[in-house]
Amino acid sequence: MNGNEINHLKSIDNAVIENLEFGFFRIDHYGTLIYANKSLLKLLEYENVYELNSDLQTNLLLQSCFNFNRLSKINKNENEYVWVTKNKIKKYFKEIIQPIRDNNKIVYIDCIIQDVTDQMFLEKLIKDIDSNEASILKAIPDYIIVVSKNFEILECKNNISKIFPDFASIKGLFIKDVFDEKTSIDLQNLILNVVETGEQSDYEFEISNLIFTNYFEARIVQRNFEEAIIIIRDISREKIAEQQLKKFAEELKQINATKDKFFSIIAHDLRTPLNGILNYAEILSNEYNELSKEEIKEFADYILEISRTTNNLLNNLLEWARIQNGKINFEPELNNLYNTVEKVLDMLKLVSSNKGVIIFNNINKNLELVFDKNMLNSILLNLVNNAIKFSNKGNKIEILSNEFDNYYKISVKDEGVGMSEEISSKLFNSNNSFTTLGTAKEKGTGLGLILCKEFVKRHKGNIWVESKIGEGSTFSFTISKDLQG
Repeated sequence: MNGNEINHLKSIDNAVIENLEFGFFRIDHYGTLIYANKSLLKLLEYENVYELNSDLQTNLLLQSCFNFNRLSKINKNENEYVWVTKNKIKKYFKEIIQPIRDNNKIVYIDCIIQDVTDQMFLEKLIKDIDSNEASILKAIPDYIIVVSKNFEILECKNNISKIFPDFASIKGLFIKDVFDEKTSIDLQNLILNVVETGEQSDYEFEISNLIFTNYFEARIVQRNFEEAIIIIRDISREKIAEQQLKKFAEELKQINATKDKFFSIIAHDLRTPLNGILNYAEILSNEYNELSKEEIKEFADYILEISRTTNNLLNNLLEWARIQNGKINFEPELNNLYNTVEKVLDMLKLVSSNKGVIIFNNINKNLELVFDKNMLNSILLNLVNNAIKFSNKGNKIEILSNEFDNYYKISVKDEGVGMSEEISSKLFNSNNSFTTLGTAKEKGTGLGLILCKEFVKRHKGNIWVESKIGEGSTFSFTISKDLQG
């Protein structure tokens, strides 16, 4: 960028000036800001020209930057000046000045500015190191290492031992002696490139111990053709804040997904059975005198079945929502497994008898395990209910248990219609809940098995299904012995 370039700015299309990578502005002889491009606004941290003009009315430091008298008295085309941003940050800008005259009187001043803060800082830093002065070193929180192109550490500044507490001094050591293997290899490659080309490089790395991890940013600049300076800044706070922000964003995404799923189920899967109940109830109410006892019984059975299904849906939906929001407690305690299964079967006795399905509790009557009773009730209720749903009249269902070295396995085995591998692979996917109609056209939402998976996970276990079309299915889950105490 030089003074000749600006001579033509007044004749260049505004669109070109607007998109210059350098800041550009024009002021008149009254000191009024006539024009400022996007790059200037960005350098000064302003959203628009109106905001910049507003600050110019009251900010004396900013006024001095745009001062017509100051700029008009600059005898050379290029000048360096300390500017101040909207957030009161001081920066070094290189200014290229072009007065625009009318009858030898300056009526406008056009100016291109370029941020040279980093360049000025690095030049001053190198001078300080060379002269052993400390005006810059004392003013910055960064750690400074001077290293040769052979990767020997020649000098250290600003208490570098804070980063490397295991070393009394790292002066005289090599890069590979103080950094881990990956970081040292990366730094060595960057150092060679910087020394040979003079181009600055930036690099992020981390240092971990048994307690915590610190994050650092290294800026590598050329000192001369034999040496480089590594300026290391601790960015742990920024990184941790960034990680927390990502975690918060993921949690927010999950909450929104939960909310969307929740309302989707309410809007579709809950409304459908309620409409069914309403329709059958209206028929009974309007045509009661015309219906036979058999028809009334049939409609009442429909209402009963839909109500039961809807009740199961509501229970699963509420428990699922509580899990997603972290509002469900895990309270494992010693319980008799046989008795727990019996209570579940009692709740499903009417459903199984109406469908003509026989259920056997083959759990050892004396088997006692540590588990959360409410969660296990929900797991068994969903699995046995599903087994009934996909069984035909006369089919048998068994609840079994086996003990292994590290866990107990509990299984619900049926002789129902079974399923393909393609269907079974979708059953426990929380991102894409899957459901099919039962043998009596029973409906579901796919939430039950997802709920089971969540509850089994709390017991440090796994859940899976083995099934073949026409041969039935066996759903199994484990309870870790780590819970047994």
